[in-house]
Amino acid sequence: MSTSRSIQISLFGDKDLEAAFNALALNVQKKVFRPALRAGMKVIHRAILSRVPVDTGALRGAIKLRAGQRSRGQIRLAVFVDKDRLPKRAKSGAKEWFYPAHVELGHLAPGKKGAAPGSEVRAFVPPRSYMRAGFDEAKEAAIAAIEVEAGRRMEALFLHPKQAGALTDPED
Repeated sequence: MSTSRSIQISLFGDKDLEAAFNALALNVQKKVFRPALRAGMKVIHRAILSRVPVDTGALRGAIKLRAGQRSRGQIRLAVFVDKDRLPKRAKSGAKEWFYPAHVELGHLAPGKKGAAPGSEVRAFVPPRSYMRAGFDEAKEAAIAAIEVEAGRRMEALFLHPKQAGALTDPED
């Protein structure tokens, strides 16, 4: 079972300001909030990368920030482990396993040193949470980054309304 951690953002404020924002075309609203949400997710992405335990660096290199599936009225961004960028993990004759989940959630080790081969002696390897801990650590800073970027873009929009279609995203 997978659990999703997310940030829900609601717009509160003066009725006139809220009405003015809602009067904007949907594409202009997206030009304000999509880069603002990306700025917030970059904060979370960096926090997760800083907490990843590094052995070979493959797990760290596989954690990506990408836009989610498009749908009308929603903007989705996700930080996830890209399976295609991970080396295949399987012992001979065994099925492949997804080791980022083992690191995040902990797992049972196949056996202890000195145990008889084939014995049922197993040791629990404790979790080294990097996704949950990184998200929880950076959540407030991400919301602040979203507010700053949205404010900057809204100010630019209202100071230069003719350029509303030309709001450009800074390069990553």
